[in-house]
Amino acid sequence: MISNYTGKPFLIILSDFHSRWTKIGRIETYPQSILVAILQRSKVIHNGRNVPRKPRVPSPSHFISSHLISSLANSFSLACPYQQAVDGFFNYPLYAPLYQGFSHPTASLATIPAAWGSLYSANCADPTILGTFIENHDLSRFWNQTSDPVLGKNAVTYLLLADGIPFFYSGFETLQAGAYPNFNRDPLWPAKWQKTDMYNFIATINKVRNGVVNKDGDKFLKAGMKFLFSAGNALAFKRGELIVFVTNGGSSSADVTVVTSDSGFVKGTEMVDFIAGGSVIVGDAGVITVILKKGMPVVLYPKTEATKVVLSTKVVALGGSSAVANGTSGGDVGVSGTASGTATAAAVSGSSTAKSAKSQAIRFSAEKGFMWPAFLGLGVAFGAGYLTL
Repeated sequence: MISNYTGKPFLIILSDFHSRWTKIGRIETYPQSILVAILQRSKVIHNGRNVPRKPRVPSPSHFISSHLISSLANSFSLACPYQQAVDGFFNYPLYAPLYQGFSHPTASLATIPAAWGSLYSANCADPTILGTFIENHDLSRFWNQTSDPVLGKNAVTYLLLADGIPFFYSGFETLQAGAYPNFNRDPLWPAKWQKTDMYNFIATINKVRNGVVNKDGDKFLKAGMKFLFSAGNALAFKRGELIVFVTNGGSSSADVTVVTSDSGFVKGTEMVDFIAGGSVIVGDAGVITVILKKGMPVVLYPKTEATKVVLSTKVVALGGSSAVANGTSGGDVGVSGTASGTATAAAVSGSSTAKSAKSQAIRFSAEKGFMWPAFLGLGVAFGAGYLTL
């Protein structure tokens, strides 16, 4: 798992629909330790179905100065109301489009921006701070669907650079391929913790992300992701100054030519690729034309600014003047594009604005005195809720 924005702790609330015990634990993650509170609640099976009820307890956010993220349903309409009680949740509604889209060359990546837009139409308070993932301990592994590492590299590129808080399930980097329920939790030691090619790729994209965050701050974090292309087996989006191109064509696919909608950059701007090197020039009306070769993703950034991006394993904590830190952030999401080459020509358009100041205020102010007041507050909140169920 990789936390978003800063190195300070945030809380994760995992709702277990079948357990009636409350457990609190701490786990260690790469590249930093994340404090995790696992709160397993009971009596949420309503009318014999695993349907979570609407929040009925005081929001733990009122007691704790941290980002709270919960594990909930895969339905947009059921999950989104929970942002009234906690800051975010693991983005199960987006999971299927990501998992199916990036693991199957025949799938359409256009389902991803469509699902992203549904998060806004379902009135999620702020989809940008939901946890994004493509596998976990309750699901079959990504590599259970494909053995093509290039597909995984495209998924990694999307997870780390798109809006959302990216999470990785350990074993992805060693291509563990077990199916749920009995074979998706294999131990790590048979792989001897080798720094595989996938491990190194994840590290590279993470360093790019950290470097851009450290340089651009809110220009990247609060800009709001805008889809520039969505058709067939290719997808492009802009976040801050980054322009990201991904595909599910795979390592044996033919070259795919993608022509974006207006990127916002002026004609003649030279853009460099953080992954393979090389550069492209922005054309008329801000259009960028990129050829995706051998199924690999492309991550572009203005050449004049790229030398100022220092690849890093750490994110410098945001100061109090940051809009993300103080809750004044806003943004928009849009989708548009055209395609040529092996990608089917299509255009998708739309726009949405929906970022609340509260949810965008990640509230990483927890310091040394955090733990006991936090646990006490959570105990009171969920204890009261338990008695009312």
